[in-house]
Amino acid sequence: ATEDQAAAETTEAVTEATEAATEAAAVEEEAAPVEEASSVDLFALQGTVISDTESTSSGEWGQAITLTTIKNENGVFDPAVLTSDKAVVVYYEADTAPEVVLQSWSGGEGWAKVPASADLSVDGAAVYTWEDMAAVYQSEDFSATLDSFIVGDTGSALKVTKVLLVDAASLTGEAAPAVTEAAPVETAAPAQTEAAPAETAAPVSDAAAPVAPTGNASAAAVAAVMAVAGVAALISKRK
Repeated sequence: ATEDQAAAETTEAVTEATEAATEAAAVEEEAAPVEEASSVDLFALQGTVISDTESTSSGEWGQAITLTTIKNENGVFDPAVLTSDKAVVVYYEADTAPEVVLQSWSGGEGWAKVPASADLSVDGAAVYTWEDMAAVYQSEDFSATLDSFIVGDTGSALKVTKVLLVDAASLTGEAAPAVTEAAPVETAAPAQTEAAPAETAAPVSDAAAPVAPTGNASAAAVAAVMAVAGVAALISKRK
């Protein structure tokens, strides 16, 4: 009985130690800070202003902003700005995010209602991606058939303060690739090598310098002169 009691106490001690360790781990896990995903401040974005006139709609699926495209008379909106590297941000006040309506009466989708991106938008700043607009409009060629760019409410009173065209990369915090200018290559100054002045050969005289006679040649010359003198004396005696 004593052995059974000891075994039971040992088992109970192990169980309590295990439970204590589990609870400690749980507390430590709860205390660990939760890392929040980084988000882009949509209210600090820079871009091209499409509209900065404060406009409203009643909240009955009405239109706060209607911009006719430039292919129409008195049109002010150029649909060519809607390219794959851009997105539209609508700054607003309303209970529900507005919608962008792409309207056509010249062969395109008649009334394409584009909802705000759920992943990119925040309260007060609704984002409309090029991909969503092209998908709903069923065409990527807005210039040919788009006749009106509209911002409307989705059932609640809407006030639009600004519509901005921004770089799509800025919505995810992806910076544009930096353009690194290569450092100018310094060109070594050409080595100035001074050619050694050519040695000018001494001018060659037209007449060959007289050659001094050698000893033998000199004696021969003297003997010849004496012989000539002797002959002359002999001739003189005969006369």
